[in-house]
Amino acid sequence: MPRFDPLPAALALAEAWRTGEFLAALPASPGTARQGSAVVAALLAELDLPAVGFRALPDGTTGPLLDSRLFASGTTLPSSALPHATARAAVLFRLARALPASATPYTARRVLGALGTAQAAIDIGAWRTQAEPTTLPARLADLGGLGAVVLASSPRAGATTPDPAALRLAWNGGKLQVLDARPLLLAAAEAARLAGGLPAGAALLAAGLLPPVALAPGQGVSCRIVGLGTATAALA
Repeated sequence: MPRFDPLPAALALAEAWRTGEFLAALPASPGTARQGSAVVAALLAELDLPAVGFRALPDGTTGPLLDSRLFASGTTLPSSALPHATARAAVLFRLARALPASATPYTARRVLGALGTAQAAIDIGAWRTQAEPTTLPARLADLGGLGAVVLASSPRAGATTPDPAALRLAWNGGKLQVLDARPLLLAAAEAARLAGGLPAGAALLAAGLLPPVALAPGQGVSCRIVGLGTATAALA
């Protein structure tokens, strides 16, 4: 069996990121999660964009966070750059301590003990292909469908670390619900470990804490987490 070369897919995705044009399909689409991650590494190298954190979704999709895709609450985003946009309730935790490179998976205690302050967030998914990828390796290759992440205001100085097991969240004007973000945070941390770890100050994003909302131009969405602020976003 020929060895998988991640470069063709990475170069095609890099061109789509630079031009805003969408691909009909990925060339040499990855067939395994490891191959999808190899495409991500090659893509970030081609774009010269370091990951500032990692995100995880309930379907097993993970991917890097990019500083250029983080926005302040109240941002109106262009729908042309986010076709078929899907908004998800999310929470972003900053790391108070590094998660260093490790040959074995982090323990839950280590990950949760590294968490620092947190913010309510909205994860808006988008793809560089004309249709949403149907396989996990292809989803991983396209940065996990990273479109935009909209963040509530930064925590006040001296803010304590909230309990990720009992977040009180109201999604898009709905009732408050108590939610456990730990499984998604641990999945994001594992993606970070496989990429070589993260320094203190980097981020872990748990996205998809409640069912997603499809966004059309002119529509908005909100995510409120008690003690962690409110994030709002809209599509133009």
